[in-house]
Amino acid sequence: AVNTIHVTLATNLPLTPSTKLTLYPFKDATMDADVPGYNAAARTIQLTDPSGQGNEALFGGSAEWQGANKAVVLSLVTTAPQQTNMSISFNLRNPGSGQSSTRIWVAFSLVGSSFQATELQRDF
Repeated sequence: AVNTIHVTLATNLPLTPSTKLTLYPFKDATMDADVPGYNAAARTIQLTDPSGQGNEALFGGSAEWQGANKAVVLSLVTTAPQQTNMSISFNLRNPGSGQSSTRIWVAFSLVGSSFQATELQRDF
């Protein structure tokens, strides 16, 4: 089944272009040509902004899918000021059978620095 994932990330410091935010692992998620917004040749996922504020443009409108580690990598293409809420959505295919929800982590790296991953807080 294709599921739409909604994520809001909040910054407490300005983030510069080339900052990478990695969301992982999306347990048992797969991508194929039937997933809306997935470009198999480029291994990219189309991003949208459920808030309608255009946050997907901060990442150039797409994210990288890393199938081996079930990760979505967001790369900033413009500066995100301090105290920015970045809401994005993307599609992933989950297996047809039910599964328990797993913990999702976010890690980020700036040019020359990386930071310890932290678990995303859920709102369900």
